[in-house]
Amino acid sequence: MTKTLILPLSKKAFEITGTNEKMFELRNYSKWIESRLFDKDGIPKHYNKIQFPLGYSKDRKIKTFAFRGVYIFKYDKKYTFSNGLSFEVKAGDYIISFS
Repeated sequence: MTKTLILPLSKKAFEITGTNEKMFELRNYSKWIESRLFDKDGIPKHYNKIQFPLGYSKDRKIKTFAFRGVYIFKYDKKYTFSNGLSFEVKAGDYIISFS
């Protein structure tokens, strides 16, 4: 059975996702994202695919990749991308790997 993780993106994030510059997704810790990534015992959920829709509209563009896993940041870091997108992560936030 194929399981797909769906994580909507903003326009700037969507533009560079899947490029050599950004083959990962960053998410700040929240109960919502934790519930998507881990079961109630804290064990990572298994997904085959990850989809990144552009926003929430019905006719939105979608990028699909193979899900490679989730990792928890152990330190604070700031990412700045070529299109001006900037993202700060802190220890306990998530990096989601895909290809």
